[in-house]
Amino acid sequence: MLEVSESAAHKPVDIEKVVAETIQGCVNVQLITGTDEIVSLYHRRLEHGYPTPHVERDEVLAEVLPHLKSKDIWSRGRFGNYKYEVANQDHSCMLGVEAADNMVFGSREFTLNYCSLVNEGGQKYQDMRYEL
Repeated sequence: MLEVSESAAHKPVDIEKVVAETIQGCVNVQLITGTDEIVSLYHRRLEHGYPTPHVERDEVLAEVLPHLKSKDIWSRGRFGNYKYEVANQDHSCMLGVEAADNMVFGSREFTLNYCSLVNEGGQKYQDMRYEL
């Protein structure tokens, strides 16, 4: 499974050629060979796939997320908090668990607020999650 990003301004993609160019890219980097059999293809273009980080993102989120929370809106998940680095399925599930814990118990939302530590994983993450 492959994903291809695009940007009209910075990285335009020819929708008619994207599948063939993606397969050729796989050959070019030796993910597959030119003689490998591709048994199925499925292509779907989504208008929005991932939140795109930018240099002012954290400052914007520091203002927006507390404002939404003041209105009883916990904007979380793959698109809800606009943090690409914690946008995988496992992260999104944990963001939901921690948001619910925050609503009910007032506990900290570790995954949302400490992305780099979460991505280090392992016991260090588990220990720090309960220390903070």
